[in-house]
Formats: sequence, structure tokens, C-alpha cells
Amino acid sequence: MRILSIHAEKFWWKVKQPARISVRDKLIDENKEFEASNVLVAFIAVERKDEEELEKTCRKAVDAIIEVAGRIGVKTVILYPYAHLSTNLSKPQNAVKALKIIYELLKDREFEVYKSPFGYYKEFILHCKGHPLAESLRVI
Repeated sequence: MRILSIHAEKFWWKVKQPARISVRDKLIDENKEFEASNVLVAFIAVERKDEEELEKTCRKAVDAIIEVAGRIGVKTVILYPYAHLSTNLSKPQNAVKALKIIYELLKDREFEVYKSPFGYYKEFILHCKGHPLAESLRVI
């Protein structure tokens, strides 16, 4: 799993169209378009090797996200599926499952968590804060 974390002053997305995969999240009013301020955006690519021990990998990912969030002092996280971080992606159904696990684990740790819908092309605006800890990459 690869996680590109960005501390964002502002992050906004809007769903444009379905991707050419058969697995996708259901669109509802809350995830078609969304905006938040002062958040940690976690761009996540779930990889084929993660499928072997998916829950264990997700727990490590949550620990990494919490560590970054603690460094920058935020309690709001956006999970954004981002296949562009890897050329060795998991099956889409496993990526959806992993994102759900990460979402639930972060909620259990009292984070405010939002997830952009999997399986869609989205436009987005990202305003990175630009401080020394604002950008990081974790390979789990």
C-alpha cells in the first residue's frame, strides 16, 4: 500500500464519470461533491501484495496516517483512492474493502473521516499548506 499524505488548507472534489471498472462505491449526495478545510488528505493505492494480509496492512496504514495527522495537528482525514501511485494494484474489490477497513479503524480512533467514492473519475482542487511536514509518502 502506498499513501501520499498532503496537509491541505482546502480540498474539494466533484465526481465526473464512472471509471471503466465494474466495482465502484454507490454515489450519494454526500460523496458526489465535497469540500473540507485544514485536513490530511491520504491518497491511497492498495497493491496486490496487500491482499495477502489485508487487515494487517490496513492497521499499519492507519498507524501511519495517525502518525502524520499527529505531527501536523489535525483530526480530520480524507481517504482518496488513487491508483496512480502504483503499477501493481490490487483487485478493485480488495481496494474497496481496504478503504472501508481504514475508514472504520480511523473512526474508532475518534478521527473525523471522509472517503471519496471509489471507481469514479473526479476533478479536485488541492491547496497544500506548504510547510515542511505538509507532504509525505508512506509505503506499507
